[in-house]
Amino acid sequence: MKPRGACRRDRTELGLVVYSVMVSGGYPTDPSASETLPSEAFSPVAARAHAARTMALSHARAVPAADEAGTRMSQPSLAAELARAGRSDRGESHQRFEVDRVLGSGATGQVYAVRDRDLGRTVAVKILARAQGDDEVGRFVDEARITASLQHPNVLPVYEIAVNEQGEVYFLMKRVEGCSLGEALASSSSQAVSERIAAPNAVVNIVIAVANAIACAHRAGIIHQDIKPDNIMLGEFGETLLVDWGSAVRDPATVPHLYGTPLYMSPEQARREYADARSDIYCLGATLFHTALLRPPIWSDDADEFWRRKRAGDIDEITPDERRRTPAPLLAIALKAMAPDPALRYQSARDLISDLERYQAGLAVTAHRDSWLASLSRWHKRHWRTLWATTAGASVIVVLGALLYGERLKELSSWGLPICSEDFSDGSWKERWQVTCGAAEAHDGRLFVSGKGATQVTYRTPLDGDVAIEFDGEMLPGCYPCDLSLQINPKTPGAPVDLPTLVQQPAYLFQFGAHGNSYSRIMDPIRAQCSFNPVRAEVGRIYRVRVEIAGNHLAMMIDGKTICSYTDTYPFPEGYLSLYSYYPGKAFDRVRIYARGLPQKMPGTAIGDFCAQAGLHEQAIDQYHRIAGGGGAHALTQEAVYKEGLSQYRLHRVDSAFATWAAADSEPWRTLVDVHRIDDAFERGDHVQVL
Repeated sequence: MKPRGACRRDRTELGLVVYSVMVSGGYPTDPSASETLPSEAFSPVAARAHAARTMALSHARAVPAADEAGTRMSQPSLAAELARAGRSDRGESHQRFEVDRVLGSGATGQVYAVRDRDLGRTVAVKILARAQGDDEVGRFVDEARITASLQHPNVLPVYEIAVNEQGEVYFLMKRVEGCSLGEALASSSSQAVSERIAAPNAVVNIVIAVANAIACAHRAGIIHQDIKPDNIMLGEFGETLLVDWGSAVRDPATVPHLYGTPLYMSPEQARREYADARSDIYCLGATLFHTALLRPPIWSDDADEFWRRKRAGDIDEITPDERRRTPAPLLAIALKAMAPDPALRYQSARDLISDLERYQAGLAVTAHRDSWLASLSRWHKRHWRTLWATTAGASVIVVLGALLYGERLKELSSWGLPICSEDFSDGSWKERWQVTCGAAEAHDGRLFVSGKGATQVTYRTPLDGDVAIEFDGEMLPGCYPCDLSLQINPKTPGAPVDLPTLVQQPAYLFQFGAHGNSYSRIMDPIRAQCSFNPVRAEVGRIYRVRVEIAGNHLAMMIDGKTICSYTDTYPFPEGYLSLYSYYPGKAFDRVRIYARGLPQKMPGTAIGDFCAQAGLHEQAIDQYHRIAGGGGAHALTQEAVYKEGLSQYRLHRVDSAFATWAAADSEPWRTLVDVHRIDDAFERGDHVQVL
């Protein structure tokens, strides 16, 4: 591991220090491959000519020493200005700036470390050479203005721009103590990696910081165009700063000015087409790739071949050793950011940041599909405490459940296989079903409703005990949306059955898409709405509708999700079920009916319930009274008290009913008694008591 000092250097945002390509694997050095180039230099010959011209200009122009450069930064200090105004200041020097040393030099100017005596801090100053033309001056000023406009902690702040006494334009900016990411890479190899980028999480932190900076820039309509390791500064105290905005353009640009560094630029930049926010994402992805694998994404000793592959968006094949050393999700994020087609990249910096943060949190990323083993491992790392605590608790529950299992088997039975599986594949369905209202016909394995109003198709065999019915239902395109529902008509014991007449009698209604597909609900035989849900059906979509009746509990489910449920006073008696629809254009198929036998252990109120449902209320009162006074479990005696009073109430013995109900002191029976009390007051016209 190289020490932190191995990459330390006083740097500021300029791009004046040319980054040499130093990578593991023996790639040759080519200054033009890592230098920022204008679009007219995006070719082998032009790139090398531009690099040679830049180096020649840089060497030809002598860099003024610190003492000589002091005259270039001559400006009255605050102390001098206060003295002229007749005020005193503790400052002694009459010059605001004290030039410390040269930080860098290039073809267009120099950078100095400067002590600002007015504010008592060290800054960096970039001075544009006087020999530059108006275009260069304009770009220099734009660079300062763009950088200053981006108020973001990951963008190097610009403090001031001015012209000195020699007519040279300069601007002041923050001086960063540290090194560039490019220098950290140059001091790294597969055997010894710089401390700044040694851990994948450290690399991700750097890339997230830069991505936040370009997200800020993109929101302001600014495209950097030249994101690369050399333009990412790493401060000594954890700062990460994106620098060198001299190549930045506003999007959309009235006159495109393409720039880029060959090793990191996007294919569309290399083809001289355009640069947008996704081009910056490509450059950042290439930087992530280089930092994670310690080599640039593409290289060729043949310059023509390099540019051909760069324009096509190719990258060098990733070796098995590189895949072994690099986390697969992180590599996948870099490759997605570098997709040759901009439409396949992350479409915004925020999308890239989201995936990087998910990687840091140990979550799945959009760019990489984990194997089931990797997904399980990730889940276990995040939830192992909860998993093992839950496992321990579940073990206790399993043991207790095993002890109670035998008793429970007496109370419950499985739904088992369906007693009816109707697919309407041939005409035999009419032997089991009867169209009791409206019109319906079967073809192509489905039952289609054509009746103009209500249509009911009734199962000819009565059902009793616990039952479950499910079917596929669809409101066909072009139809008026309404019911995909079930109707269940109780059967009166001993009475003759005429199905068309029976289906017109009071019934339980399980309505999905009731009243023109306005809502869904359960209604009982007295037309009371027992359960309501605003869910509606979507025309043209096939739903799996299921209704379950277990004892006195009723539930309706759509695609496995319960939308309505209700607990009735009495268990479901024997009855007939019907597929119910309103208006033509509905289809039913894959109908399944399940029935469970009566449990071995009948509830204590079963005989009384049977009598009450058959209208034999005197016999029901006698049965309930025996249970209520028998000293059994409190819950059972409370139920019997309520039902005894209810049978009395239905025989119009109101006073006797309320006298019986006086012993009902638990829920839900006490609330139900209050409802009857309001109902009785309403019947007597005692509206004051009702209110």
